[in-house]
Amino acid sequence: MTQRPSFFVFLSLLALLIFALPPDALARAGGGGSMGSRGGHTYQSMPSTSTYRAAPITRSTAPQAAPRPAMAQPSFAPPPAAAPSFFAAHPFLTGMAGSFLGASLFSAFFGHSAMAGGVGGDMMGGGGGGMLLPLLLIGGLGYLAYRFFRSRQGTGQGGFASPFMGGNAQPDSSFQQNAPQQGEAETPLTLAAPDYQAFLSLLEKIQLAWGTGDVANLAPYLTSEMQHYFSQELAANTSRGLVNHVEQVAPLAGDLVEAWTEGPMDYATVHLKWSAIDYMVHIGKTSSDPDYVAEGSLVAPIQAAEIWTFTRAHGGGNWVLSAIQQVA
Repeated sequence: MTQRPSFFVFLSLLALLIFALPPDALARAGGGGSMGSRGGHTYQSMPSTSTYRAAPITRSTAPQAAPRPAMAQPSFAPPPAAAPSFFAAHPFLTGMAGSFLGASLFSAFFGHSAMAGGVGGDMMGGGGGGMLLPLLLIGGLGYLAYRFFRSRQGTGQGGFASPFMGGNAQPDSSFQQNAPQQGEAETPLTLAAPDYQAFLSLLEKIQLAWGTGDVANLAPYLTSEMQHYFSQELAANTSRGLVNHVEQVAPLAGDLVEAWTEGPMDYATVHLKWSAIDYMVHIGKTSSDPDYVAEGSLVAPIQAAEIWTFTRAHGGGNWVLSAIQQVA
């Protein structure tokens, strides 16, 4: 029973602390969203060494790399069976050629008379067949040789075997090489003190320019993509009859998350903390009107933390804001 008053006192103090904490600004530059481009890191998570978890970018003009399909391994089919030779394909003509060859040899050994009076004479129809038979034999052999070489060319089997025909042929190693990954051409970037000072200065300039509600005041500090998003946010506020004022911007801390060079551009991602007077007012109202302030406070500063990415031309130039991410 004696502990109950202490418990209620603890809850009361906790409630007071919670309500006393300044709320996070949701109407600041960018409207509290995650947008922009970070080069090849746009859709990547923060490095494993970082203690900050950034919300993924939901609006960006950077192309998202499509997943590569699995590369099929080349297949090597066994060589096709060789076409049969002309002699195997035409046994009748082969036998006839053999008969002519035998008759020619018989004529060479026993003379033309035997051929004329014997079987050769009967076949050729008279004594003149002795001279006609060698001519037919030579012509037939020449025709057979011509058909034989033509058939060899038709099957693609010449004197040199294809390197893919042998049973020990290995796949070309070039088929197994993967395409280069996005961002392989990047190199780490070393920053100096002027770079960090530029980031804090840009934070203040962008928030104050946002508070004027004029996109032209923001243009020198933004990429064209971020200028487009900021213009949309300001137009949305105007359509709701509201204007966001940001005053007394005070940078509190800035921690480098990662910095790199990618192609012709340098990139730096920084975790930023700041305080500011951030409030929304109704268009057409004055400070004397009771409903002048739509959200926020004219006197109580709020604290905010976001992850900003800046970019510049490699080798020098002014840093500009290229992306904003909320801390997850």
